[in-house]
Formats: sequence, C-alpha cells, structure tokens
Amino acid sequence: MFCPHRRNNHDCNYDLPYSLKVHCSGTKRGCDVLLDVDGHQTSRHVPRLGNHTDFKLGLLQYSYDALEPFILRQIMELHHKKHHQTYVNALITAEASYAKSSTPRERIALQAALKFNGGGHINHSLFWKNLAPASSEGKGNGGSLKAGPLKDAIEQTFGSLDVLKKSMPPPLVFKVPDGAGL
Repeated sequence: MFCPHRRNNHDCNYDLPYSLKVHCSGTKRGCDVLLDVDGHQTSRHVPRLGNHTDFKLGLLQYSYDALEPFILRQIMELHHKKHHQTYVNALITAEASYAKSSTPRERIALQAALKFNGGGHINHSLFWKNLAPASSEGKGNGGSLKAGPLKDAIEQTFGSLDVLKKSMPPPLVFKVPDGAGL
C-alpha cells in the first residue's frame, strides 16, 4: 500500500473499497499508515520509494536446504538468486531511468516496468518471509499453527488444522532429475 501523496509532512484520510479506511502521516522516511477495516485497526510503516538504491535482494532467514524435502535446495537457490534477483535488477534499472526521465511521456512509458518489477520484488519478499523450515522435519516451526485469529478461524471452520489439511487435494510433487541444468 502506498500513499498517493508521496510527499513529506502530510496527513490524509481516504476510503478504499471493502470498508477500508486509511489515515496516513507522511514523514521524510515514509508514511505511517493506520488501516481500519470495520473497526479492526492495524498500523504499519511504509517506506518512501524513489531512491533506487533502496532495492536489494534480502537474505533469507534460513538456509537454502532448510525447506527440504518439500522444496529442494536447488529450486530455492534458483528462485532466490536468479528469479527474484532479476526483479530487483530490473526495478533498479527502471527506477534509475525514471529518475533521469525528463518528460511525462518517458515516465508513463516506465510505469509498466516499475509496477511489474516492483510487484515481483514485493511479492517475492513476502513469499520468503512466509516460508519456514518444517517442524515435522525437526528444522524449525513451519507447519505449526500459532495461537491467534488464523488458528481460531481454522478451528471454528474445520475443527482442527489436521482436518483442513486432509480436505486439501494431494500436493503436486516436483523433483528435479539428477543432472538437470538449473
């Protein structure tokens, strides 16, 4: 979520679809945003965009082989070091081009690259943070459900996490053959 104003020292309120209300206080470092959905509030800091040096491929909070046997180390390395890095590199290039652009036409032409690569970078950053080594493998706490609203909703709807898992279709098993060129 980005404040539409993108400037320092401002306060604004606006409504979005689905009863989402936003209050934003802008600072030099970004926006402090308070989200309100039907009376349920959450807040977060959204860093200011515009400095292409801010974009980088983050380090994973676990090793590439920590998700085995569910995701192979080679797949994790390829996905992180090559695929995600490509989004970051293209975003840096697009941001630098945008900063140098001198006409609205040039800026408009760069919007698709900024959206696509910025979205790819953000989505992958969230993806990595939502993975964890599996508790079933004795490697971490992935796959275990902590107390909170999600656990409450699952238990209310399905009775337990195990019942939810059993109601899902079988997982797709993908294994890279030995000697495959990654």
